[in-house]
Amino acid sequence: MQAKFIRPKQAAEKAGISISHLYNLIARNEFPQSIRISAGISVFLEEEIDEWIHQQVITFRKAVNHGTR
Repeated sequence: MQAKFIRPKQAAEKAGISISHLYNLIARNEFPQSIRISAGISVFLEEEIDEWIHQQVITFRKAVNHGTR
């Protein structure tokens, strides 16, 4: 798979969160770190965002299953 960069706005949209929440998660080390490719331009690896989304689903499902047992 070829790596693809996406901008912060795209990353937030893909994850279904606001851009401000994205930056809050980054500050708490709860979201993949951005990559600065030049002055004033930061990007994310789309594959890392996809993996983060997948992990959120797994975490949520474990919490739901744990709460119902």
